Amino acid sequence: MEDLGKISKAVFQERTEILGRLILGLIGRKFGHLLNQEDCECPHCGKGMQRQGNLCRHIETLAGEFELSRPYFYCRECRFGYYPLDEALGLSE
Repeated sequence: MEDLGKISKAVFQERTEILGRLILGLIGRKFGHLLNQEDCECPHCGKGMQRQGNLCRHIETLAGEFELSRPYFYCRECRFGYYPLDEALGLSE
């Protein structure tokens, strides 16, 4: 890139990805404890649940889009699947 105009144009063209990475970084700073969570309590029956792995979700916002890898929990007692980070971010359905 030779000048500020070309740099600015490149940033504009990549703005969705750039802003998506920024949002993902802010999520990590504020909700890192939920990204690294290993166990939690079932919101339905109160039994303890263990992390079953991470699952990805594609997120699109007005500011940008990104892939969010977050822990998944499953309660064997009441057969309930749960994503605490989705709940905290207001993504639960």
